Amino acid sequence: MDCRKVPFIIVTLFYLFISSSGEGRGDVSGSDIKYIDEAVQIVNTIFHNYKEIVPPRGFYPDPVYLGIHLNVLYVSDFDQVAQTLTSTVELEVTWNDTRLSWYPVGVYEITIPQDKVWSPNLSMNNAIGAPSLIDDQKYVIKHTGLLYMHKRMQLTTTCATNHTDDSAICEITVGSNLVNHEIIDFNEEQSSCDVSSNDVDHRIEVSLEGVEKRPTERPLLKANETYPEFACRMKVRLTGCCGSMKSSPANRKQENGAVVSQFYMFTLLVAFIISMLVIDSRI
Repeated sequence: MDCRKVPFIIVTLFYLFISSSGEGRGDVSGSDIKYIDEAVQIVNTIFHNYKEIVPPRGFYPDPVYLGIHLNVLYVSDFDQVAQTLTSTVELEVTWNDTRLSWYPVGVYEITIPQDKVWSPNLSMNNAIGAPSLIDDQKYVIKHTGLLYMHKRMQLTTTCATNHTDDSAICEITVGSNLVNHEIIDFNEEQSSCDVSSNDVDHRIEVSLEGVEKRPTERPLLKANETYPEFACRMKVRLTGCCGSMKSSPANRKQENGAVVSQFYMFTLLVAFIISMLVIDSRI
């Protein structure tokens, strides 16, 4: 062997060793590079020929079952006159799309943008106006093909009230306005609602009444079809706390009664004084 080639061979072997160990990519370690390479390969593989406009019907003719969790984080206003409830909520939705599964080595989940995958196109059905997103909507894909969606928002919803009562049953409803029961449905065993009763305005008391899954209709879209809806039912009551704030109907009744009583006493006093003056003038 030509001795003049030995330095070249040593340098080449050293370079290959450095490259395989990850030193050739800045401060990134070899394990990090393997993780990145696997993640890139996963994305390229699972999204090859993937059509995000096509729902995952791996268990056809069954619909895509959605697990939903609605967490009412904060209730900031309960307006009985306008019949509205303003709250901050956290919505979590899961479903399976077997087209997006893989055999993991070191990568067990990836986070992707919303527009990369099919989603069930859910909306807050009884919201007044568009909800205000507090953070970006996130999608996570597990290696099993389970998708997880999360978003936090503030919204104002309708709530039928009685002006003579200081409480009402209010709902926050989530549903599909475009995709019917044949395509998606809510899995009752994997769906729930929580109310953070401590994190509310002091003048408002909130407690969970229950959840309900029910069908709705969109006759102008398609006759004789139903669309799934999930409702989180809460009992909302004005406590009458904090005088600088709005008082409850019960307290307003007491306040009005006190005013009437005071006016009645004042009228009697004035009548008594006038009668005494009349008697005095006659004497």
